[in-house]
Amino acid sequence: MKSLQNTICFLVVVITAFCMVLPLSAEIDMQFWKKQGYFDGYYKNLGFVEAKLPTIKSEEQEVLIAFTDMLKVNEDRARQYLASQITPQSSSALDFNLGVQYYKADDIKNAQTYFGRAVRKWPTFQAAYKLLGYCYLSQEDWTQAAQSFATATALGEDDAKTYGLLGMIYLNQEKILESESAYKKAIIADPNTLDWYKGLAQTLLNQRKHQESISLFEEMIDKAPDAETEKTFLLLQANGFIALKQPLKAAANYEIVRRMGLSTADSMGRLGDIYLNENQVELATEAYVESIQLDPEQNQEVPVNSAAIMVGRGFWKSGQVLVDTIRKVFSEALLPEQHLTLLRLEAQVAIATKAESTIVIGFLEEILELEPEDGQTLLLLAKFHASEKEIEESRKYYEKAIEIEGFEYQTLIEYAQMLVPQKLYCDAVPLLRDALNIEYTLSVEDYLDRVERACRNQRLGR
Repeated sequence: MKSLQNTICFLVVVITAFCMVLPLSAEIDMQFWKKQGYFDGYYKNLGFVEAKLPTIKSEEQEVLIAFTDMLKVNEDRARQYLASQITPQSSSALDFNLGVQYYKADDIKNAQTYFGRAVRKWPTFQAAYKLLGYCYLSQEDWTQAAQSFATATALGEDDAKTYGLLGMIYLNQEKILESESAYKKAIIADPNTLDWYKGLAQTLLNQRKHQESISLFEEMIDKAPDAETEKTFLLLQANGFIALKQPLKAAANYEIVRRMGLSTADSMGRLGDIYLNENQVELATEAYVESIQLDPEQNQEVPVNSAAIMVGRGFWKSGQVLVDTIRKVFSEALLPEQHLTLLRLEAQVAIATKAESTIVIGFLEEILELEPEDGQTLLLLAKFHASEKEIEESRKYYEKAIEIEGFEYQTLIEYAQMLVPQKLYCDAVPLLRDALNIEYTLSVEDYLDRVERACRNQRLGR
């Protein structure tokens, strides 16, 4: 039974108890700039923009006054009027004001045209470069947006939003160092906006600066506006602890999230991995069970692998608990390949715990029904029947296994080794000869010599 118990281990996918190469258990939302109304505040008061407008002639001031009056009555007519007053020689202030109105009307194409004209007429037009950057940003033209915002900052623009957007753009361009620098400037200018911290955290994660990210997430956790956001930051910080090989600190984060009632199947699975790696089998089992129950729609391979780890490490009882939980939670939705893996685990547990032979054989035969050419299962059935002194039944399965491609050599050797203790020496001789024809080894040749002598002596009645 002990050798049979060892043999069945190859049926299980052996996985490292605590896998360090895992997808992130949480992600940072970097789409803040797409939220409705994100740029609205910029247009509520354009007084500071007007202070930076280029010098305009007196007649152009009259045009702008008339334009402003028309806006109160008919915006389309006002824009048409201002467009008719713009010439290549007119002040860039006219182009800029028209661009602003088109942008407010969500006409990005025309807004971009007039902001572009404004900066060509006056290359140091800081506000126009900034708004031109917004136009490119809305089209996700990262290169042009970055150039426009960078020019605006070079001309003196130092507000947090511009630096924050630059950080986001550089992040999309995979210019990580530039992104990190921009986000840090955004935080200095506005330490109360969480978006800048999120961006900085992403740059640190991309650079695998785990120690820095852990410290940053500590601050972000304190600033989290709600429990869901706090959970995300706790899980991301836990990833950093795992990367620094500080699993117990990661476990503390997972437990906090657990007590918040916001655990995910992934976070509980990771918690189970940590506890199992620390040989806290009962705690690991509880975490794995909760992970399975949290998400009946999850990738079934993940919990099945957890069960395989348990069984592979010899924790039979816990392994069986996980198998039972998987079967209960997934029920009829359990995939055929996962059902087959669970059958193999159940067979291993049954053999290891010395279950009744009918139970073990039942599992193995069900596996064989699903995989008729499963050479390993055929060999297991052969060995099990041999251990039960059912020699003829054992021989039947060995004969079938010999026909399976890739199992001929192993089967021939094991078949012969089963026959020799039964003193069926002469039956074992041709099996060992066939094995040598497939692959020569000195040990098998020596074994064959001994078996042949025993066969000759048996025939001579010695």
